[in-house]
Amino acid sequence: MKRLMRPAVTRTFLVCIGLLLLAAITPVSSAKPLPLEPPDPGRGIIGVKVKVFPPAQTGWGSADVVYFVRVVEDSDRFGAEGVISSNYVKGGQIYLLNAKPGRYVAVGCEFVLGTAGDIGKVAFSRADILQSEVEVTAGGVVFMGAILAESSTNTQELDQAQAHYLRIIAPAATSKGFMARAFSGDYAYTAVFTSIVRDQAVAKAFWNKAIAKHFKDEPAWSSGLAARSLTPGGIAAGSTSTASSSDRFLSVVCVDVNTAKARASGQPQEAAKIAHLICESIMTDWDSSGCRENVDQAPCKKRLASFDGSLKSAGSSMLYAAAEAGETSICSVMLAMGSDPNAAISTGKTPLMIAAESGRPEVVELLTKASVP
Repeated sequence: MKRLMRPAVTRTFLVCIGLLLLAAITPVSSAKPLPLEPPDPGRGIIGVKVKVFPPAQTGWGSADVVYFVRVVEDSDRFGAEGVISSNYVKGGQIYLLNAKPGRYVAVGCEFVLGTAGDIGKVAFSRADILQSEVEVTAGGVVFMGAILAESSTNTQELDQAQAHYLRIIAPAATSKGFMARAFSGDYAYTAVFTSIVRDQAVAKAFWNKAIAKHFKDEPAWSSGLAARSLTPGGIAAGSTSTASSSDRFLSVVCVDVNTAKARASGQPQEAAKIAHLICESIMTDWDSSGCRENVDQAPCKKRLASFDGSLKSAGSSMLYAAAEAGETSICSVMLAMGSDPNAAISTGKTPLMIAAESGRPEVVELLTKASVP
């Protein structure tokens, strides 16, 4: 009996040795990822972080993919028939590289559920899609925000946007009940933002990490990111692509200021929504007062002074923010109102210093002249 079994054992042993040798010489771990496509100077970049809290789970899960829609018509925000997937992710930071210029919104995302490796697909609510809106310019870099979203398995009471985009990003899952989705591994959720933060400090940290870590082996991208103009946040909900750069800049400042105020008043979860509603009214008043055409008017100066007071209480200033963004006309008005180009903010930097660091030669010249007694 022992003699009859020996050949089978020997064959098994040889097969195992062969498999081990094959595994040893197969260069799996040494394989390098394909290089990224080269940066297109006529296109822009979107960066975003999304963390989702899934139902009946513990801890937040970082999204690996975000689904975007490029807004050509206003109705596209909630009814586009196609989505654009992010094309690079590292360390929880998600990028859409070489994005065509235009307005973009985030309509959903994907994330890994726990250690099982199952994928959860999430559709954002109509109100949150509006909050995510940003505008990409040729050669520009825009931070959509650091988003926390709480998800739900309830796919019966969907708003228009959630129903539409779940059908697109999770077509198999939407036709099944919850238990059927769970057994098949097709997890579809709806979600609402609990917060979206995209102030200058968070945006800078995001892009500094991108340059130092995520694109360190991609010199064309890391140097390109360092040279491009960074936009800290998005445009106000309902804005149009015809708005001037000053309008977009002021909209970002307005949202940041009023988000901070709403948080301070004890409304952290609704802060961003409240800020957008307030700023829609403020920017409408700004336009109706003629500030878009001529910022050097009494109502416009009053609004800038109000922003300046809020920013100073947070350790910055209107002149500093405008200098960093390259808003020469607003810098001129702030100087005329008595702002000091050499007054340091909480970081120790002055408007003149940040203008030089940000590559704003016209602002540097303006502030230098103002600094001469």
